[in-house]
Amino acid sequence: VLRFSGANLTDIVDFFRDFTGLNFMVEKGIERQVHDLTTKEVTAAHAIEQLTLTRGLDVKIDGGVVVVFARKK
Repeated sequence: VLRFSGANLTDIVDFFRDFTGLNFMVEKGIERQVHDLTTKEVTAAHAIEQLTLTRGLDVKIDGGVVVVFARKK
């Protein structure tokens, strides 16, 4: 079980960087407070999807780096 409450998005991304060994980058200017995120028995990819898509963000892989960016409207 992963549970984050009252954490900054960048802190959670740092956790995923350490946990997965992948390179992550958060687009400049994106600051989000994550009030509650709980995952149970999911892959890291699914947890990242939950983290980003429910907060108006998206992810892409660019040159081996997982980039978190704001979804264009």
